[in-house]
Amino acid sequence: MKNSQVSALVFMLVLLFSAGKEVVATETGHTCTEEIKLPSWKIPDCSSLCKTRHGDEATGVYFRGGCLCSYPCLSS
Repeated sequence: MKNSQVSALVFMLVLLFSAGKEVVATETGHTCTEEIKLPSWKIPDCSSLCKTRHGDEATGVYFRGGCLCSYPCLSS
């Protein structure tokens, strides 16, 4: 495989991993991510949508036709 193919494969794996609900350990606690699916005709304000759903500390980005939210969560 060429270096560019390996890089593309690694990038795709990282995106797939971050797209679902995952809990990641950080120094200050835990961060959860959630992908919120949206109708294709609606371009959302992802940051506002995530803050409404998960609180003021949530952030969001438009990702694959939906919003990818990151927010602090309780450890399990």
